[in-house]
This record gives sequence, structure tokens and C-alpha cells, in this order.
Amino acid sequence: MTDQTYVRGWDDCLEAVSAILEKAKTVEEAKERINKLRKLIQQDKFEQIRCDLGVFGLF
Repeated sequence: MTDQTYVRGWDDCLEAVSAILEKAKTVEEAKERINKLRKLIQQDKFEQIRCDLGVFGLF
């Protein structure tokens, strides 16, 4: 059985990356935004992530 929190995390992650790809004008811009998001996740900066994702219309 799969943990629902784990599934939700993957779903949220893919939704965020999809939004970044939709809005990015270049591959480099997309890479930069994805790397910034990854660094915030590694630093447990979830409030900042919520704020940033609000800009993408996800929250």
C-alpha cells in the first residue's frame, strides 16, 4: 500500500514543475526556477515555497 502523503507530495511536485515549464520562456529559465524550488525544499522553506507557487497560481 502506498502512503497517501507520499503520493500527494509527488502530485504537488509534478504540478509545480508543470507550472514552471508552462511559464518559462527558455529551458534555462525553467532549470533555474526548478533548482530554486529544489533548494527551498531541501532547506525546509515551505512558507517561501507557498509564496512562490502563489505566483504560479497553484495556491
